[in-house]
Order: sequence, then structure tokens, then C-alpha cells
Amino acid sequence: MVIGIIATLAAIVAPNVAMFVAPARATADDDEFVRVQAAMDMFIAANNLPLPAVASNGTESNDFTTSNPVLFPDFMRSPTTRCAYTWSDTGQISQGTCP
Repeated sequence: MVIGIIATLAAIVAPNVAMFVAPARATADDDEFVRVQAAMDMFIAANNLPLPAVASNGTESNDFTTSNPVLFPDFMRSPTTRCAYTWSDTGQISQGTCP
């Protein structure tokens, strides 16, 4: 009987929890985008660069220890991100794939 009650509760709760996961991931991806753009802006300001002087990145990257410019550890807390990003020579970030 206890197993039946637990199974019934699981059948009711699981779909309800799942409907909150996708919006939470989308919000987290948006927040991450803002943090990566802020890191790029801080890099530009800290190095006193004129805007077209940032190296553009033609391929998506989520590893900021090897990116050009290198944003970790000086401008980001984490060396990698969930999503991949590209950026233009003006420092404008574009979010690419998010698993």
C-alpha cells in the first residue's frame, strides 16, 4: 500500500516538476549571457581598448581560459560556461548552443 501511494505521488509530482525545468534553464542561460557580456566589457575597460580592438572569435567557445581574449580568471569566476559564445571585434557577445 505504501509503495502504491509513493508511486501515485511520483506520477503526479514528476510532470509538474518537469514543467519548471525548461523555464529555469532559459533564465539561467540569459543570466549567463549577461555575465559573459559583462566580463567582455570589463576586459575592454580594464585594457583601455578602442572598441574595434577586441579579437573576434569565429568559432563557438565556452572555455574562457583559452579564448582570445582570455577572460578567466580576471573577469569571470568560472573558466567554462554551459553555453557556447562567439563575439565580434567590437566585443558584442552572441550566445550559441546551450546543451
